[in-house]
Amino acid sequence: MPQSFPASFLRLPKTSRPVVLALCVLLFFLYLNPRRSSVQPADISSASAASRESDHAYAAEDYGATRSKLAKVTMLFYDKPSRDSRAYESALSGHRKHDLRYGYHHFVLRQAIVEGMWSKQAYLLSILLQELAKPRTARLEWLFWHDADLVLMNSKIPLDVFLPPEPEWAHIHLLCSNDLNGINAGVFFLRVHEWSAWFLTATLAYTRYYPDVVLAYSEQTVMESLIRDDKWGNHTLHLPQRWFNAYQDFGFDTTLPPEWHWTNGYFEPGDLLVHLPGTEGSRPDLIREWQERIEEEPEKYEVSLSETYYPDSIREFWASDARREDERQTTYQRRWKLLQDVGSQSDRETEKAMEEAKASTEGKEQAQIEAAVKAAKERSVEQKMARLRAAEEVEIEKGTVNISA
Repeated sequence: MPQSFPASFLRLPKTSRPVVLALCVLLFFLYLNPRRSSVQPADISSASAASRESDHAYAAEDYGATRSKLAKVTMLFYDKPSRDSRAYESALSGHRKHDLRYGYHHFVLRQAIVEGMWSKQAYLLSILLQELAKPRTARLEWLFWHDADLVLMNSKIPLDVFLPPEPEWAHIHLLCSNDLNGINAGVFFLRVHEWSAWFLTATLAYTRYYPDVVLAYSEQTVMESLIRDDKWGNHTLHLPQRWFNAYQDFGFDTTLPPEWHWTNGYFEPGDLLVHLPGTEGSRPDLIREWQERIEEEPEKYEVSLSETYYPDSIREFWASDARREDERQTTYQRRWKLLQDVGSQSDRETEKAMEEAKASTEGKEQAQIEAAVKAAKERSVEQKMARLRAAEEVEIEKGTVNISA
């Protein structure tokens, strides 16, 4: 006699229950919401007329025979229309030329599925499950997730140039990039594959299974934690950040060893897009500023693929760096940990040395005070670099990297 679902569920190993439960929740969501995408504007009162017009512009029939096997996915919703929301809507509309040129369907989630940023993974999973239910020849092959806080700067760059060459890299299902805080989940590629469905399910279930783990960056931290496990990491590849997740220039930390090249991938004219994380309340204004740049100097930003650095960079990456994924990530994690420990301690000592230099020159000419403080800082920076280099040598000799989630 068939068992009830609760009885069958309780017979599962405890380690499997969170994953199964998360999958059931998403399947229930799919049952209630068979397809929520840019083809069907969100049926909610908080969506503005601009959002509905934007969604309509991405109607599937517009792509015709040029429909790509790669689709874009994002989410954008808010309580009521405002000047800020119009900036995000404008950024989303800025994809239109790119989407139509290359046939990218653009899925746009217009209301939250779950709390916080977790709707990202929930929405992606809902689309993945729908695609996997289709015959293989009718499916999308890749999904390109992007947050709403970016501006598409060059519509002449096709997304497929970033995909892993087949068949050698057919086992890679997640393409992401690091910034200075680890993986940035604001922009990434996900293959339409069973692995991806389980990865997203594991991400969604994480806080239910590990409720006491502190997550510095919500679901982004969970994704990073998961890919440190070979089960997920062996199917993940970190690509150069500047390729498809370039930031506006925040500057460089000149107190670090220059050979570390410890910097974000900053936007240069001709790049695909500029992403604006960490800009908080100024973000809508920055979106407008970047869009104005394209309008004022289109010939500077909208250039053909062959005129950019992409062809050479992509060819060199797959021939070399892609084969050194483990080495590159081990180096990244080791240096990140050293900066949290040795670097932070050195910074505190630098501040103290500068304060002491200022106190020792009290009552003297301003130029003398500034010179003493500058000299103290320069000495401390040299000491910091030396400590970081020495600490890295020790870690390399030990051959281990211990990074907490």
